[in-house]
Amino acid sequence: MPTDRHRSCGARRRRWLNGCRIGVLGLAASTAMAVAQSATPNSTPEDRAAAVAAARASAEQAEKSWLSLAPGLDAKLAPLLPCDPAARKSIQDVSRASDARNQALLAYLRLTAEQAAEQTQGARRILEAETASAPDASDERTDTALERAAIETQTAKLVPGANGRRELSSAWTTLSQIHDSASRRATLADQNAGSRDRGLAALRDVLAAHQARESALRQEIDAFQAEAARWNTYYTLRLSRAQAECSAIGGGPTSTPPARPAANGKKKQ
Repeated sequence: MPTDRHRSCGARRRRWLNGCRIGVLGLAASTAMAVAQSATPNSTPEDRAAAVAAARASAEQAEKSWLSLAPGLDAKLAPLLPCDPAARKSIQDVSRASDARNQALLAYLRLTAEQAAEQTQGARRILEAETASAPDASDERTDTALERAAIETQTAKLVPGANGRRELSSAWTTLSQIHDSASRRATLADQNAGSRDRGLAALRDVLAAHQARESALRQEIDAFQAEAARWNTYYTLRLSRAQAECSAIGGGPTSTPPARPAANGKKKQ
């Protein structure tokens, strides 16, 4: 695969690791798998966040290790004879680096997707709880509005007879105070209900955002698995081609390359 292909894949993986690899490579892959297993359902949010951070660090290291080998593979193979063991080893080294990188990145993406799923569920639970309590706020608004309307009706009936009659005037004053209090409660209930409606709308937006992120991560995992399979096929074919070229000149997988003639046609002593 061309060198620019390795570079473009490396750039894309770095974007995943920034917004959405046996030596050092094996350690990176095994570390990623270990932190993935450590993020159990019983772990705390802090533990899961730490597991994601560790998986990300492992994936970044594996990505760097692979990119340090892959782009130079063609240049390394160019001066080697088909049966040179160094050619086979070079391809195998890059292939192992690719496998380790794929495992580490996949572990990181899966942990991130699991974390996104937990956030989606959390947003859904909050929205369900707030939605369940919404009727109470609506009932309170209705009750206070009815109370205010009833007091206004009583006040309107009392006003004509209150003029010039001290005992009715006192009752009208008391009823007016009750009306003012009921009006304040009704206004507050309206404000609370309005705030709750706006809060529910905001929670629905948050849930939709979490769902979209979770879905994008799931699609990212599917796409990366397909890409990882292509890289595996690519390096398998590179190794098979090297073996076929060696077999074509009568060699084997461990053949020693023929000695090169010395300069000026003289045999080496």
